[in-house]
Amino acid sequence: MYKNRVLFFVSFLFSIGVSGLNPSHFTIQRITAPYFIVDGNAPTTVTRCYVGFEVVNKSNSATTYSNLSFSILNINSSVPGQNYSILAPLSGKINVGTLRPGESKVCYYYVQYPANTSPVATFNTELKDATVTGLTQSFSIYNRSSISANAGGISQSSLNNQDLVGGLVTDTVTYTVGNVRNGDEADFQIASTPNFDPTKLQLVETKIVQSSVPGIRNGTTDSLYFITGNGGVGSTIKVLWKFRIVDFGFTTYILPLSGATSGSTNYKYAINSAYGIGIPVTIAASSNKLSISKNADADVYCATNQSVALFTIRIQNAGAFDVAVNSIQDTLPTGFSFIGVHPTSQITFDNSTSLPSSGSTTAIRFEGNGNGYTIPAGGELLLVYEAAVPSSSDGILVTGASALVGENPVSSAKDTLTISCTLPVKLLSFKAEKQNQDIQISWSTLEEIQSKSFQVMYSQDGRNWNVITEIAAAGNANTIKHYSHLHKKPTGQLHFYQLKEISMNGSYSTSRIERIAFDNRNELRVYPTLIQNNQVNIVLQSPMQLSILDMSGKIVVQKQLSGGHHMLELKGLAKGIYLIRTPVGSQRIVL
Repeated sequence: MYKNRVLFFVSFLFSIGVSGLNPSHFTIQRITAPYFIVDGNAPTTVTRCYVGFEVVNKSNSATTYSNLSFSILNINSSVPGQNYSILAPLSGKINVGTLRPGESKVCYYYVQYPANTSPVATFNTELKDATVTGLTQSFSIYNRSSISANAGGISQSSLNNQDLVGGLVTDTVTYTVGNVRNGDEADFQIASTPNFDPTKLQLVETKIVQSSVPGIRNGTTDSLYFITGNGGVGSTIKVLWKFRIVDFGFTTYILPLSGATSGSTNYKYAINSAYGIGIPVTIAASSNKLSISKNADADVYCATNQSVALFTIRIQNAGAFDVAVNSIQDTLPTGFSFIGVHPTSQITFDNSTSLPSSGSTTAIRFEGNGNGYTIPAGGELLLVYEAAVPSSSDGILVTGASALVGENPVSSAKDTLTISCTLPVKLLSFKAEKQNQDIQISWSTLEEIQSKSFQVMYSQDGRNWNVITEIAAAGNANTIKHYSHLHKKPTGQLHFYQLKEISMNGSYSTSRIERIAFDNRNELRVYPTLIQNNQVNIVLQSPMQLSILDMSGKIVVQKQLSGGHHMLELKGLAKGIYLIRTPVGSQRIVL
């Protein structure tokens, strides 16, 4: 059974056309200054800043790439001992997600550089997808001697804080620059103080929202280095800085900085001294609205009874805004090995940058595409996966999971289970088979010791279960016993069955899950598929969860619907292609 699952996963990868990333389809360019500002008189004054790289899928590539990630592999220094380091993200890796032809994504890194004007840094980067090939490129950034003076500009800050994990902090900074001439350089930063913690606030976007400086165009996004035209003295630029809150219960400080050419050879920078150590940003401990739970489909496992375990991780969002988690980190019990995500999981290959490889043990990690896995306000996200049960290592095992926003765990949960083959029931077989419109459930036991009863559990989504029958067990038997139950005409297309074996003392174990699918041609109807009035009709034959995903894999609508006709309002969604997904089928729509 385990071998068949692995072969299915491998054939699935080939069926979706996994091939190497074509480097000629992409460009990578630096969008921040080609230098680091070093105060020539007081070198330790400024030693930290953001460095940004833009990844572009060329418009003529004719290829949509998914599961993309961008990494700084290392930073080499031209002067031994004068080292550069990445302060965030600490892993050096940023999930890009999906890029269609002509689309791009900017990856921001917060770095520390030496307080010395001599060295030159070489950033060695790599863009890759789920395959082994990738695009590598190197960028040089030198340390530039600068002077602290107003020619670089005086900044004024206007801060807005949502105070919510996964939410936003925005700062609109007005930079007033000095005499602007044709061919001058200008660059902008937001966090030049060592009191800023980049692991708590994650820079996701910048935008020029107002400019009176020639060469710095209003509306420019994710560009922080410019060559200016002729302008007057005291010209202003407003830059909107957008941060994602990736932790809670902290205070950090931001301190804007700008630099500009002065005269023929000098470069000057300015920090508003009125801000002191920086502008405080406080995120309350109560700002975390996420909770997580982890459950297994049995309390006791034995490989001879149940060779596959099913784990469910449920992340709930009690807040009033959608929140995204970047990744989910889990620990498998000792001896268990990862098989793959279950069909009922909302975390899939399509909306992930990376999933654990089949056969993985101990620590496993699920990485979301782009900005991560979105959990709607008041909703939940389900990760359901299968793992192979060990044939030995009897004992009580504790296993835990955590959700991460950025690189910070924001919620965690534990689950306890037991490995033991001294069970009251030794299950020989369990199966569900279609008989016309009915489903026959049958099972056999090899041995029973103090067995009380068997419950047949039923679900239409693989997550929510109920008992459809309970049958008395033999009590004590050392010969093969046969049992069965006929589930008459269940409605819907997908049907999940599991056997719960209960002993006289109240302990229990469960079987593997059996899945039956009927013809789904009439289970889901969607019309029209070309939306003109922001409304779409949905017809379902049975209750189920419906999700609408954009082309990056982000869930933008999620509802639990009853059977029957529903009219969904799509106001607020941007024009584009979306996927309506249910357990019984999917349908693309164009808005």
